[in-house]
This record gives sequence, structure tokens and C-alpha cells, in this order.
Amino acid sequence: MSRPMLAPLAARFDTRMSLRRRMMDNLSVRPSQEDALRMQTELRASLLTCASCRKIAACAAWLDQGHPGVPMFCAAREAFLRLEELCDEIAPECPEPQATETEVHPVKLAD
Repeated sequence: MSRPMLAPLAARFDTRMSLRRRMMDNLSVRPSQEDALRMQTELRASLLTCASCRKIAACAAWLDQGHPGVPMFCAAREAFLRLEELCDEIAPECPEPQATETEVHPVKLAD
């Protein structure tokens, strides 16, 4: 009975996390598990900020347009920029991301 009530919440969360992954890919932030331990403060900050983001449509549109960097409106901007900096310092030659069957793609939702 509680499952249908949670479905919209889960869908919004999945959409936000998909956008977060796209932003990290956009910045070439692909830390290994070992490197992620060194970046955990910034990774946590981006996760928590994206999980409560109110600019889903703007973020998706910005990423769809192929802009470099992080948009000024992004609440997680500082965390993403720091992740990009750390990735460049720690692992300058990060591997390309591998798509998986379980990868979630953003769903069009109203902000």
C-alpha cells in the first residue's frame, strides 16, 4: 500500500541522481573507489545538494545543450568544481564511464 505513494519520490530521486552523474561525466569526474575515499566530503556534498535540487528541468536542459563546466544556478556548483579539481590532481587520466543496464535516465518532471 505504501509503495505507490513512494513511487513519485523515488522517481524524483532517481532523476536527480541521474543528473548528478551526468554533471560528473560532463566534468570528467570519474574517481576510482580508492580516490572516492579522498573525495568523500565533496561527493557527499554533491549528493545531498542534488538530492534536494529544485532546478531539475533547468539542469537537464543545461546538460542537454552540452555546456562545459557547471552552471551558475547549480546549488552544488562549489562541490562539483572541487571534485573536478581533485580528480585532475589525484587521477588525471580517469577512464571513460561505462554505461550499465541499470543506469537511470532523467524523466521530465516539473520543478
